[in-house]
Amino acid sequence: MSGATDKRYSLCKALHNKKNWLFAGSERAGQRAAAIQTLLGTAKLNGLNSEAWLKDTLEKLPAWPNSRIDELLPLTPEMIEKLK
Repeated sequence: MSGATDKRYSLCKALHNKKNWLFAGSERAGQRAAAIQTLLGTAKLNGLNSEAWLKDTLEKLPAWPNSRIDELLPLTPEMIEKLK
């Protein structure tokens, strides 16, 4: 696949996934689903295993302080350093 074809395929796949989320049951549920999809996509784009990141985050979340919630974002250590 060429670069342009690959990009078009990715865009079509993303749009198809967005259509699937329209059937989440309510607008609020759709917004939550979109937020989760965005986090999983961010993890993948940053080279993380999105499934492992989500599992780890959900295990930590109940006891995690709100003041440090940004530490759970799906970013690589290099990306975090760039943001500082």
